[in-house]
Amino acid sequence: MLKTKPMKFIYLFIALFSLLLVGCEFETGSSDVSSVSSEQSSSESSSSVLEELEIDFSGLEESKHYVNDIVDVLDGVTAMGNDSNDYTSQIVATSENCTITNNKITSDVPKTCVVEYVVKVADEDFKGTKNFVFEEKVLTKLTISGADKVKLYVGEVFNVLTGVSASGDDDKDYTDHITYEVLEGASVDSTTHLLDTSLEGETTIKYLVKVGEVTSSVTRVVEVVEKKIVNNDLTDPSTIVPEGEKEILANKAVDYFYLWRVLDAGWGCGPVVEVPYEIHDGQLDINVSNLNGNTNNWSVQLFYLTDAIEEEGTYALEFDIITEKARKITIDRRTNWEPVTLGVQTATMLDMNADEQIIVSLEEGLNHVKVRFSVDAGEHIMLKVLLGLHESEDASQQLLTFKNFVGTKVEDEPLTSLTINGPVNKTLPVSDNGFDLLSGVTVLGNDMKDYTSALVVSSENGTIVDGVLDISAEGDYKVVYSATVGEVTESIEITISVIVITNFIKDGTMDGTLGEHWKFNNPLKEDETPWMEKFEPTIEEGELRVNIIVGPDASWGDNNSGSIYQDITGLEAGATYKLSFRAKSTLNRSLIMRFRNNGQYVMSGEERVNLTQEFNLFEYEFIARNLNGEYSTLAFYMGEAWGRPDGEHVVTMDDFVLVKVKDPNYANPDNIFGDGLADGKDFIKVDHTYVGRVHDWAYFLANEALSPSRTIADNMLTVITEGFTNEADWSYILFYLTMPIEEAGTYVVSYKVNSTTNRRIVFDNSNAGAASPVTGRTDVDIFEGEHTYEIEYNVSSAQPIMLKILLGPKRDEKAENENYNGTLIFSDIVITKK
Repeated sequence: MLKTKPMKFIYLFIALFSLLLVGCEFETGSSDVSSVSSEQSSSESSSSVLEELEIDFSGLEESKHYVNDIVDVLDGVTAMGNDSNDYTSQIVATSENCTITNNKITSDVPKTCVVEYVVKVADEDFKGTKNFVFEEKVLTKLTISGADKVKLYVGEVFNVLTGVSASGDDDKDYTDHITYEVLEGASVDSTTHLLDTSLEGETTIKYLVKVGEVTSSVTRVVEVVEKKIVNNDLTDPSTIVPEGEKEILANKAVDYFYLWRVLDAGWGCGPVVEVPYEIHDGQLDINVSNLNGNTNNWSVQLFYLTDAIEEEGTYALEFDIITEKARKITIDRRTNWEPVTLGVQTATMLDMNADEQIIVSLEEGLNHVKVRFSVDAGEHIMLKVLLGLHESEDASQQLLTFKNFVGTKVEDEPLTSLTINGPVNKTLPVSDNGFDLLSGVTVLGNDMKDYTSALVVSSENGTIVDGVLDISAEGDYKVVYSATVGEVTESIEITISVIVITNFIKDGTMDGTLGEHWKFNNPLKEDETPWMEKFEPTIEEGELRVNIIVGPDASWGDNNSGSIYQDITGLEAGATYKLSFRAKSTLNRSLIMRFRNNGQYVMSGEERVNLTQEFNLFEYEFIARNLNGEYSTLAFYMGEAWGRPDGEHVVTMDDFVLVKVKDPNYANPDNIFGDGLADGKDFIKVDHTYVGRVHDWAYFLANEALSPSRTIADNMLTVITEGFTNEADWSYILFYLTMPIEEAGTYVVSYKVNSTTNRRIVFDNSNAGAASPVTGRTDVDIFEGEHTYEIEYNVSSAQPIMLKILLGPKRDEKAENENYNGTLIFSDIVITKK
């Protein structure tokens, strides 16, 4: 603290001088006495104040800083008077050897800056000084920045020093001290520092900076790749998302795969579709097992959006697809949405049919698909593949594996090979109408041009006129498809088997009268009024037409729905049958189709049929079960059917055919349970208790409020149940359906359950034509830990066993019972004849 004040002798001199003046003035007369006294009083007061004031400066200790630091000279400095006044705001700082600007001081060289602080009071200066010592910062560490891994395209210009810098902890830039050397890879021009990017590959560069004895180094990898149309190698699981084309175009997220699925039944397209998918190890797996009878090919859609393509021309996207069974996929038009308004312009797909689609027939195993696009500069290519069911012969349960997506420019590609698409071996019924061999058959060159006009069909043992094969007689006809373009040829041989097929449906062409074979029913309510407000079937012009008003009360159920039905005889238990028919409705709607026998459903679940205003062909396969009676019944229920059609409408149906396609296929007696817990299998979600057509597969039905975890791995089925909010044991159900069992009898199901709690499960009766427990609906107490349990089933010939296990709380149990929140692991399931 520094204290300052004036010398006392100065004040004394002033006082004496004032007395002399007073004495002189007194001699001149008494009139000025008052004035003299006033002046004397004022002077004495001023002298007294100056003599007593002291100002203390704080914060004047010497401070040290690094060169180029900017320091506020007033920071921490205060001035306090002994009169209790704060004079800090009156401090003025100056320096004779350094520059102060806005009270800030700095130095770019080592130096001591002397700062003088002054407070002026009554024309007197009160002063203090402080030394600011600026010292050189010592370099101890160097850092190289900007040498991260970089990915370049072939031919791209790249200076290996661009963006690379070096700095020290002394805050100095040492970029000009950087040197480098190539450890491995392409060469770098020592003058221009440009990397040779003419070839693909990786180059490793070491960067070094050295200042005195301080050094630092980093290595950098520069990857040069050929610029591709498709830049997704199917190794990053995050590059597939559940979105649709509108979101793709709006977000413009390129090089991603997108999988759109029907999210609810409100589309009128069938039940909810849950499709597991995964990207891993260079492949995309899509499990279409969960289509649940959904008959729309657009119910599952796969998309891929490329980046904008700079050079216009014709391009092709190619990929491999592995299928477990033969089926079709559709490459659809570029988009249903207006791409320009969403910020993306997509290229035009070539080689489309009249529906702006390309139908691709896939064989079991490995298939290669190639799709051409006409691209203007700056356009994106969007691939859109429809994976839903196309035809009844499409497998409704299988894993599709996509691999090796590539994009190339192909307009200059020479023709070296031809591919004939479409011909497959077929079994047809004897008919006078003939079979068109050319329908749906195309010829495509490796240059992606259409050469279908070069197609020729011939047969050594059959008669072909204008591409139509005569199938009026039984026989196996060898048919050869061939095409020749210049020096390039291709041919395929198939067999068309023509057989006499029995149609088990009588009057399938609707040439008879209603009531003879086809019957109808509109049940009455208790008040003797019909459930359906209007239900008027007629046969007109070879078609069945039903004029309908559903009404407020009717649903699709047996007891309150109008139905058309026919009793059918001659079906063989365990055999596979194929039903086909055409149908339409003046209002889009759905209806329910069932086969019944002795009050049970003899097909693997019911089918929901979705009708539009145009005729569509519907085809379904099922296994006849439990045929102990003389006949079965095919019925079509036309009530609400999950989506009430508003207003009066007409359903039209025709061309009913029911034929046997496979002899009975029974469960292996040594392994009746099958391979339902095999690794890689998944669950199939159903939205009602009539399970779908798939055997040896696990199903589940869950209340939408629940989120149970379920997995199949290591031959174990694991279920984690939690979040039950009601007292319904059917709020979460597991199903398992075996193949039909040939020999009737009592069968024992043995199974292990490892449970984290003591709880109860219920084995319920089947309602899909499958065998039920001997004891009917049966409660089973499950104990904590792993235990083995058994339950018996009565099985008729050609009947499967359905394990229908209810996992929710029983009606008389509290929903909040914590015993129902836990883990169940089912394993070692064995079925044997007693």
